[in-house]
Amino acid sequence: YLNANAGNPPYIFVDNTYAFNGGNSLYFTSGYYVYSYVVLPEFTAPINELKLQLSAIAPGYYNTNKLQIGFMVDASSESSFVLLEEFGVKANWQTFTVDCRRIPSTAAGARLAIRYGTDGYQYLAIDDIAVTHYSPLDNIINVNTSNVSRTELDINWLTAAYSTATDFQIVVSESALDSAGLETA
Repeated sequence: YLNANAGNPPYIFVDNTYAFNGGNSLYFTSGYYVYSYVVLPEFTAPINELKLQLSAIAPGYYNTNKLQIGFMVDASSESSFVLLEEFGVKANWQTFTVDCRRIPSTAAGARLAIRYGTDGYQYLAIDDIAVTHYSPLDNIINVNTSNVSRTELDINWLTAAYSTATDFQIVVSESALDSAGLETA
């Protein structure tokens, strides 16, 4: 679902000039005081168990608009947009990830939405949109080891923002492990 309002611009179209991967990207132009929206389809998985990742570039030397990621309970109503994250986008490709676990479970039928615009005639291209399941391992950052010897080592890590996971089980084995961490025959 694409909504570029009725203005002239904004526009959203498929473009082959700016592509991060492959041949095309979605290219936004913005008008004054209006937003352009891309609303993703409903998913079979609960929306608050997902994460959205995309790459974006803001071609040009002056871009004050923000790339906004949120959700909408009514894809045809701009007033239902609820902001999750907002990003300043630069003139080089960047990858952004949004954790959707903050979407309330009461937001039945909610869809992920990408919004851009309102401040003048500026441009944005997005590519490689991926929606995947959230994994507790996504929260592990800055993993490092210390005190390494033949028989032991210390493993340390931090948990990222919005993390609820604070405890992980580490299984060491010389055999292959299944998804539960048990040795396979």
